[in-house]
Amino acid sequence: MANETSLKALSQKHRDSPTEKLLPEELTLLIDAFIPTPEDSSIRALSLLFLSQFSSNIRYKYATQSDTDIATAVLVRTFAPLIETRLGETQESTTLSGINFLASFFQVDPRSGSQIFLRDGLVDAVMDAIDLYPSSRAVPVAIANLFSQASGNRECRPELSSPEIKSWLEVKSRQTNDSSLRASAAVALVKLSRGSRADAENSAVNGISTSTPKDEINNGEDEVKLVELMRNLVISEGQPSSATLDAVEGLAYLTVQPMIKESISRDSALLKSLISLIPRRSNAPSFPASHADHTSQMPTNQNIDLGLHYGIAAIIFNICSYKPRLSDEEQQMEKLKRMARVPVGDGKLSASDASALSDVEKLDDDSHVAARGKRLLDCGILDALSGIIKQGGGRSLGNRNTAIQRIQRAAAASILALIEDKSNRGKILQGGGARALLAIVQSSLADLLSREGNAQQMVDALDSADLAAIQALAKLSITSPPPAVFGSAQDSYIDAMRPFAILLCHSSSSLLQRFEAIMALTNIASVSLEAAERVTETTVGDIVKRVEGLLLENNTFLRRAATELVCNLVNGANGSFEYFGGTAKSNAKSRLLILIALSDVEDLQTRLAASGALAILTVSPFACQSLAKLEIERHRVLPILVELISPEIAQEYREEIEEDSEEQEERRGSGDPGLVHRGVVCVRNLFANIEGQDERKAMSLEAEKSGLVRALIQTIKSSPADTDNNVILKPAAEVLKWILQAGVKLPL
Repeated sequence: MANETSLKALSQKHRDSPTEKLLPEELTLLIDAFIPTPEDSSIRALSLLFLSQFSSNIRYKYATQSDTDIATAVLVRTFAPLIETRLGETQESTTLSGINFLASFFQVDPRSGSQIFLRDGLVDAVMDAIDLYPSSRAVPVAIANLFSQASGNRECRPELSSPEIKSWLEVKSRQTNDSSLRASAAVALVKLSRGSRADAENSAVNGISTSTPKDEINNGEDEVKLVELMRNLVISEGQPSSATLDAVEGLAYLTVQPMIKESISRDSALLKSLISLIPRRSNAPSFPASHADHTSQMPTNQNIDLGLHYGIAAIIFNICSYKPRLSDEEQQMEKLKRMARVPVGDGKLSASDASALSDVEKLDDDSHVAARGKRLLDCGILDALSGIIKQGGGRSLGNRNTAIQRIQRAAAASILALIEDKSNRGKILQGGGARALLAIVQSSLADLLSREGNAQQMVDALDSADLAAIQALAKLSITSPPPAVFGSAQDSYIDAMRPFAILLCHSSSSLLQRFEAIMALTNIASVSLEAAERVTETTVGDIVKRVEGLLLENNTFLRRAATELVCNLVNGANGSFEYFGGTAKSNAKSRLLILIALSDVEDLQTRLAASGALAILTVSPFACQSLAKLEIERHRVLPILVELISPEIAQEYREEIEEDSEEQEERRGSGDPGLVHRGVVCVRNLFANIEGQDERKAMSLEAEKSGLVRALIQTIKSSPADTDNNVILKPAAEVLKWILQAGVKLPL
């Protein structure tokens, strides 16, 4: 029989000297851990830990091989004969160990588990156990659990779709004597139903239609019955148990259906029962520092708790997540899927069925999803998510248990979905949502900064699944002051720059994630000069260089956000001021030229930010001399500044040199007060920093040719006499005075 001491010794032996071969007595020790005993939970945990380590080592060893099935073949060759031998025995405990071992192996290495499950005669041997032990209560539960694990695998589902197996599962899901058996059988049926439907849709896209919308309606009715079964199990059990775990897992699968999402979101009794399954922080078990210690010291119910937490987080996510925004190509693929599901012949939908299917699909539109999210928040679901997150907080990335990683990622994705509705964000902040997200982020980033490699390699070391928590924090930071999100201490929100820098620079980040990261950094940079300086100095991902690249982005919103961040940084950080043209740094002139070009784009907010950055940078003599040189050489600086001050006059001067000005005329309207102010300040700084009479004379002539003189005069004349508008009038008058002194006559 297996015992903790022997299993710990086996684990230590293979940590010290990894090998792909196990001795016969070691294999026996592993599988004996799955013989039912009063202490089987802790012993199985140790056996599962070793299986996970052993399988990971095999996968790692053959990761670089061109044949990706080598590792699978090694694992199947190692464990399949042992499992088959156990299933051929006539002693109940021995047979049970084989069934339980294979069910657990699916969780450790699904690819190898499925290959063993599909070996000739194995499923028949499992079904024979039902007849061999007709009075056993443990054998049917073990078989139902194995089928539940296997039905989640696409390759195994055809084997489980036989009338004999489906009939057996349906009978066991309806019996009421054993809740664990009932739940496991029901979960297997759910996985078969959902998985078979997904398989059919994928086949349909490839030209093989095997299901119809009418089948989908009928399947939906069957799944409603399964939901009721799972619901009653959760409410009646009222505490963590294997039956509750199976019921929650089943609900997690079923809540991908719009109708079921809507139903559960309105079921306060079920939601409260789910929330009650999550312990408060004070009751949470303490977690050891290392992965190995964590598993070996795990309480007997901890595996159930972790499974429940993941299942509940998945249910919440399914209910409140919005449909993804599809690209044109993805929309076309979705149309193909819909066309493939259109039936022919006898399967054709009636008008009423088509209407019913359409009504079901509408339950997943944005308005219904938003309403479901509000109902969940009103039910206290945020406390549940915070509780789930706290159970696994405080460990570094290298020591985070894989199960806890999955739980935290699911919880973060759920909070991200709830945050999507801006009206929820205040309630989420008040309920501690930001603190919960910070706990996940700190856990995932704990050892990231100590990794070797260049900045981009360090950033990309973070799994892309961990970006959801950072994105949720970014959304909160965009619509709320940083102190409200991170606390009043300045260091608290300055520390948030690192995760936002990672979100911005990660190679897997979407355009939306980069946009939101920039917006969050902009808000932080606007809090204080020190905050702006710290953003500039952040080495993670090199924010400033990444933002510079995004100034040329085709996406209007991303380019606008990048320009606004640059404006904030040059205003508050010496490093950014120097980098973007305040001093003679490498490529400083080209960055000034980019800002000049951005001051002439169609988007008003981008023009305001770019010209604002120029107004700040032009206090530098170097920037002004660089711009003056650009004007003399290319004649493009002053015309753009004139466009800021007076689009009408700029248009008149453009018509003299351009035959076709229709596009420009459509794009420009009357001068925006903000643009006028920025343009006048830029011109004033430019002339104030020109050294030498000849240079000023040349720039004054350029000012006359470009229409700047007329634009400044018009600005002064159009300002109301009773308005104190010195921020524009005074610098405009100064420029006209310098131009007049340079010998250029001013038009009356």
